Formats: sequence, C-alpha cells, structure tokens
Amino acid sequence: MKFIYNKIETLQNKNIKKFSFLLLFSFFILVSCQDQAPTEYVPNYVIQALLIVNYPIQNINVLLTQSLRDSFIVENQYVRDANIQITGDNRVMTLSLDPKTNNSYFYSDTTYKVKPNTQYKIQITLSDGKVITGQTYTPTPFNWINKAGKFLQYPKSLGADTNKQKISWQKSDTTQIYLLSVIPIDTLNYGMYLTPPTDEKNERIITSFNKNQKYFFRELSNWTFLPTTETPVVMTIFKWYGYQEVNVYAPDNNFLKWALQMLVSRDLNPQLSTINGAFGYFGSAAMIRDTTFLLKYKE
Repeated sequence: MKFIYNKIETLQNKNIKKFSFLLLFSFFILVSCQDQAPTEYVPNYVIQALLIVNYPIQNINVLLTQSLRDSFIVENQYVRDANIQITGDNRVMTLSLDPKTNNSYFYSDTTYKVKPNTQYKIQITLSDGKVITGQTYTPTPFNWINKAGKFLQYPKSLGADTNKQKISWQKSDTTQIYLLSVIPIDTLNYGMYLTPPTDEKNERIITSFNKNQKYFFRELSNWTFLPTTETPVVMTIFKWYGYQEVNVYAPDNNFLKWALQMLVSRDLNPQLSTINGAFGYFGSAAMIRDTTFLLKYKE
C-alpha cells in the first residue's frame, strides 16, 4: 500500500496559532472594559517557541497583536526581522527566517537535534530594542508500547462501537500529563490507498456530537489531554476517514500551561505565560508519532 506523507508543522499547529490570537484579542477587550478607552492601541508581542526532543529547531514564531478597530491582516502578525539566539548543549544557535514559510524561524543546521534533559535558553531582540527571554528544560524521550495498528474500522454507529483497541506508551519520568493529537493526512483521497485502489474520495465524519459545532472542522487536528499512559481508541477523536497521523507529547511545564489555555480555557491568563517581556511560551516536549488508516463502515 502506497503511503503519501504530507509534512505537518511540528507542534506549531495552525490550530493553536489562530486560536491564540482570537483569545488574545478577547483578553485585551476584557482588560480595556475596566479602564478608560485608550486613544492609541499599543501592540503586544506573542512568542510561540517549542523545542521537540530529537528534532531540528524549527517553527519558532514571533507574532504581533493587531488593533480590533482595524481590519485583521494575517501577514501583519508575523515579525520577520527579529534576532533570535538559543543557547544550550554548549552551543549558541542563531536562528534564521525559514524561506519555506517566510513567517517562522529555524536553525539552519538541520543536522542538529534537540537533546533530552538539557536546559535551553532563548533571547529574542527586536528592531525596537525590546529583548524577550525564556528557558526550558527538555523532557526525557519515551516510546510506544502498543500502537493503534495499520487499520482501524469505524463502527456502524458510535453507540454500537465495540472496538477494544488501545494505545499505550512508556511513562516519561519528567511528565505527568500527556497531549494526544490526531491529524488527517489526506482529506481528499481515500480509495487510492486501498487494495485494490478505487477512485473513492475521503469525507468528513459527521456525528450528533459535531454536526452543530460551527468551527469543528475549521482546523484539521484534534487534541486531548491524558493523565495516563494508556487510552482506548475513541472514534470521536477523528474528523475524517483515511490516513491519520497520531502524536503523543510529553510536554514540559511551559508548553503544558500554554496548551491548557489554548485548548481548554476560553480566556487567556497572563500568569500562565512563561516568557519574559512578552506573552506566550518557550517550551519543549518529547514526542512519539504513528500513522493508522481509518476505514469507513460498509454494510
């Protein structure tokens, strides 16, 4: 069976990125409601910087908020002239603007992989002279015990789901809460991966749970938090049939705080920001990844 892998941005998920700005705008509205209306809007910097153990340094974002009184222009949120240095592992690494995205930063020596159980520090110097700093201690790597399997069968109905499949992984000695994400790799094609191949197209999984949720399908990924190292395969985690990428993260405290308010809370708490001089985080995580294929139910 031929497998086409579509590269997914590692952890700097577009889901979190867009959601963070909506929430950030709400935060500034709440603050302004308590004070006299300002005569001039003062932009704020937002940092989203995640290091993944055993992966290159990439997808480091420096963002700028925009006034609610003006039209939101996506391109204007990216800061492209920042000087960013990450130190750790007896190295000083200067980041560059990634030519593939033209909106995030990466370390050009992609042979260098983030080390486990290592302290890294970040310093971001902006064109206005502002300096932003942060630090993280990277978690211990871990591995799968039981994967989902090459194929999963979607049930006739969620109420009739008799699937007993479970996934599990080793316990990380530096993490208590894990993050699980599921991302459909190909939302267009379905039958081309079957044997024999067909021209059947992929489709969304519409259920009573999501059919009235306006924004459920706006983002491809689906996330959940797990306090254990084992979980049943719950079908409501899937948004599409077909090929799926399954990721489990063991986050440090910085990334966990950011993820909690992005994925659970409807408000942003500045006290959960773990970066100095801005809003956001500089965090790290160990990650394991697998793929599976979700089959449609056939009578």
